[in-house]
Amino acid sequence: MDLGYDRTMDNRMKLLLDSEIMTPEQHQTFKEMLLRLLDDPQIQQKIGAFLRAELDRIGPAQEDLCHDFFQRAVALELSFFEAAYPDRT
Repeated sequence: MDLGYDRTMDNRMKLLLDSEIMTPEQHQTFKEMLLRLLDDPQIQQKIGAFLRAELDRIGPAQEDLCHDFFQRAVALELSFFEAAYPDRT
């Protein structure tokens, strides 16, 4: 699925992953690039559309599994924001 994001950023992220992130500065750079990517409204829209389509596709047949995944995803997202912004929680 083509998410339509900046290919230059994709190449920089791939280089970071290929060479492994070994320093705190590399880790910070990777996080900043990933957050910029995910902050793009077009990316958010495409990811949202993909996730909704997948849920519509498998949700009715596997309701319990989808419910479990959703709860786990919310818990992970909350943990992420608590770790990223410890002074705000």
